[in-house]
Amino acid sequence: MADPKDKDNYELTNEDLHLVYKQEFHKEFSDKESEFVIPETLEKEKKYVLFTKKETYTITKIAPRCFRDMENLKKIEIKAPITEIGESAFENCSSLESITIPETVKSINKSTFKGCKSLKTVSISDSLNKIDQDAFYACTSLENIKIPEGVIIIKDSAFENCSSLKTVDIPKSLKNIGARVFANCNRELTSLNTDWFWIPENVGSIGENAFLGIEHVHYDGSAKDYSNNHWGAKLLTTMAMLEEKSRIADEEEKKKAEEEARRKAEEEARRKEEERKKEEEARIKAEEARKKAEDARMKAEEARIKAEEEARRKEEERKKEEEARIKAEEEARKRQEEEARRKAEEEARKRQEEEARRKAEIKKKMTPELLSLNEDSLKHLYSLGKADSDDFSKVTSISIPTDYFYPDEKTGKKYKIFKIDDSIFQGSDLKSITIDPNSVEEIGKNAFQNCRSLETVNLSEGLNNIGSNAFQDCISLKMIKIPDGVKKITASMFENCLVLEKIILSKTLTEIERKSFKNCKSLKEIILPYDLKKIGESAFAGCRKLKEIKIPKTVEEIEDDAFLDIDTVCYNGNADGEPWGADDVEQYDEEIVNINIDSPNVQVAKISSDVSEQPV
Repeated sequence: MADPKDKDNYELTNEDLHLVYKQEFHKEFSDKESEFVIPETLEKEKKYVLFTKKETYTITKIAPRCFRDMENLKKIEIKAPITEIGESAFENCSSLESITIPETVKSINKSTFKGCKSLKTVSISDSLNKIDQDAFYACTSLENIKIPEGVIIIKDSAFENCSSLKTVDIPKSLKNIGARVFANCNRELTSLNTDWFWIPENVGSIGENAFLGIEHVHYDGSAKDYSNNHWGAKLLTTMAMLEEKSRIADEEEKKKAEEEARRKAEEEARRKEEERKKEEEARIKAEEARKKAEDARMKAEEARIKAEEEARRKEEERKKEEEARIKAEEEARKRQEEEARRKAEEEARKRQEEEARRKAEIKKKMTPELLSLNEDSLKHLYSLGKADSDDFSKVTSISIPTDYFYPDEKTGKKYKIFKIDDSIFQGSDLKSITIDPNSVEEIGKNAFQNCRSLETVNLSEGLNNIGSNAFQDCISLKMIKIPDGVKKITASMFENCLVLEKIILSKTLTEIERKSFKNCKSLKEIILPYDLKKIGESAFAGCRKLKEIKIPKTVEEIEDDAFLDIDTVCYNGNADGEPWGADDVEQYDEEIVNINIDSPNVQVAKISSDVSEQPV
């Protein structure tokens, strides 16, 4: 078993299955499940002296008997970089239908798939070199298998009692076949594109009854005990035997062909004479029919021309009607859009005027008292209807106003929440938070870490600082905009935000710290502001959908693996260490332009080339 302290080489055991299932499917696990996913990593609690902490482990091994006797398991997907599958790992998974063995696996161990009687498809990587004893014993639904080049040994009973196995592709690298390896397989078992079961001549050792019950085995090697009685095949041949048999068959076939040709020649002569007579009679009849057909053709042609003219006339009328309908619909749509635009502008103007008036009145009142978001201020917001609970562990929706009166405007005192404390919502069921302008100035570290249900975050101007790990592991968050006052994306701020697709960065941003966007696997595009100076270690590592990223030349420092798993980095600055984990780094000419990113104008870099202009 792998050392549990080794987070990069973890062995998945039967006891871990409920944790993996809950992590991947978000519900409780039972041994009746029909499908399972082995992820790249497992989050697991680790106990220290004074506290318990979640750690992330990279799964590289499947423990012996891990899935044994899970009779309902039909499908399993292995995403992890598995290097070893333990003995009997899937033994007696009688409903398992298919399996793809990762390229990192070098051998299939003893009894790994023994008794998987529904297994039909097995995909084996080219890195495999050994198939151990009873590996596929009694896989009665398995029909075909390709053993990759590189496998040198197949041990005893590896495919014994695979009664449906019809085709096996044996590699030339194979040197050892154990006892009863193919015993009691389909009696008509053959190799690919042959009529017999072919054994490469490099095989130097073949065990007793290796081919028991198979009709025809062909072998030109030098293994000992070269006999069908010892190996169990009904017919055992060599190349010399096959060549002699082929020669005799060719001679018999030649005689039959000559006799058949003579008979066909006589029949052909009689047939041609009869056909000549019939052709003459047919010619006379055909001439008469031709005259009649010509008359009919002329009439049909006249009818066709009339029909085409009528069809063209109707098509022209239909087109005119369609054009008139489209024109009328377009004019109606434009009128509706213009009316809707006018109403929207009027309503927006009224709202702006009302908001300006309200703000002017509020400004006249007393200066608010500054508070952190804590248990007391949460009770304020709950009583004012800004939160759906006064208990942090139960809050799912909260809105932080610019300021507020408590208990009411007439008798209460004015307050302003300027800070969200460290870890205040960590691991909670929070789904939505909205921060009004000019209220919160600082969000503490770990503030929303592991809020796995958090979907909506509305941050407003006035926010200046966001602590490290603030939104780490928020796996439901899809989009967020960082206010312009924020100058730094701190360490691991959005790490493992798996569905984050879009982020709009602050135009004054100067630094992106380490692991800021690591494993944001859904992130497709990001625009980096022109004032950016530094990009930290693994900042965008694992952002697999971010195929290309363009870096302003103002960036002076880029740390290791900043762009790991990204195809292309476009950059013509002077930072050292390229390609920083990316597949390729391209040079390009750039100039400073202004683009509109969700309102304010922001300076970014523009590529000058033959392709369409895109912001960096």
